[in-house]
Amino acid sequence: MHDGSTSRVGVTTKLTQWEESLLKHKVVNRFQVLRAKGLTDGDIREVLFEEAHAKDEKERLEALFFAPEAHPGAEASLEALDELEEDEAYCDDAAVAKYRELRLRELAAEKAKRKFGRVNELVRDDWMAQVNDSSRDHAVVVMLYKDSVEDCSKLGDLLATVAATRPDVKFLRIRSRDAIPNWPDAKLPVLFVYRDGELQHQLFGRGHRLKHDLDAVDLVSLLKDSDVFDDDNKVDQADNNHPPRWKRGVQRGLYNDQPVYDDDDDDDA
Repeated sequence: MHDGSTSRVGVTTKLTQWEESLLKHKVVNRFQVLRAKGLTDGDIREVLFEEAHAKDEKERLEALFFAPEAHPGAEASLEALDELEEDEAYCDDAAVAKYRELRLRELAAEKAKRKFGRVNELVRDDWMAQVNDSSRDHAVVVMLYKDSVEDCSKLGDLLATVAATRPDVKFLRIRSRDAIPNWPDAKLPVLFVYRDGELQHQLFGRGHRLKHDLDAVDLVSLLKDSDVFDDDNKVDQADNNHPPRWKRGVQRGLYNDQPVYDDDDDDDA
């Protein structure tokens, strides 16, 4: 191993003041200086490699032994910070107050993300505030339904399952006659997806019966394709090992009836 003295008999890697001055003013580089000393290219590469390795090891050891000790409040919970404030060593520590404020902001942000978690009933007079205005902050999914339509009950159950696993999305439902009085029963249920104050997508409502084996995982994929979820990597907790059917070869599309409707139904009513 090279230690700064020689790489072979009669050749040293130690720099003179003149050589250091040339390097400092970038007249030459380290490779050129070592070559001028008589080292071969192979010797120079070995020296430079060992010097880089020694530098990395030095930095690692310095970080290990001389790094400043982390403040005990850096990762502490609010309860732990309360206890820390009772400690004489930290009772007047400004950092404790800073970490408390940070924890409170983190909790508020988490609470804001998880403020839904269910399908709530919507009344027409609240549509603008609860749907259009609210969708400027997060996705809003609205289901039009009618109690006597069997598929509305099925889709409602699936929507409730998804809502429970995605509390960051607002899910609402409203009777079709209250939302759009002339909406045909044959085109129920239907989902409307709102973002940025406007209707962005319509799901279902094509006049066909839902597929009998449509499940929550399939619904999550449809909603994901409609940009409902901010976190595309989050998987439905109900079954994260079950890929949607159309990802196994069935052509899919937002308005393609095949993935979500029974094939033997008639055309739109």
